Amino acid sequence: MIYLGVGVFGAVGALIRFFVGRWVGEASFPYATLVVNVAGGFAIGYLFMVFQDGAQWGAWPMWVRTGVTVGGLGALTTFSTFSLESMRLMTSGAVGLGLLNILANNLLSLSCCYLGWKMGAA
Repeated sequence: MIYLGVGVFGAVGALIRFFVGRWVGEASFPYATLVVNVAGGFAIGYLFMVFQDGAQWGAWPMWVRTGVTVGGLGALTTFSTFSLESMRLMTSGAVGLGLLNILANNLLSLSCCYLGWKMGAA
């Protein structure tokens, strides 16, 4: 059941990632990747705490926890895309934008993970 959960939630996460990219569109800065990484950082922090607290939210089966985090959020957030976009910006001469992309994704994703963690623990 865990494999099915990872596959189904992974497909959903990939589709969300695709549609966010279409919705945000192409720009000189990779906003779509930033959006999904920040949202994913919040979601994984929040859900980690929610899934841990079975008394408050009910018992979450392992296939749901693994499916949502590994499958859904793994497909939604895009570290490999983030890495490629950062390198492309820096090697095309936009070193400042490349560094901004690295800092923004890391700082905002970690901050949102912390926020989600705190909200999930409340």
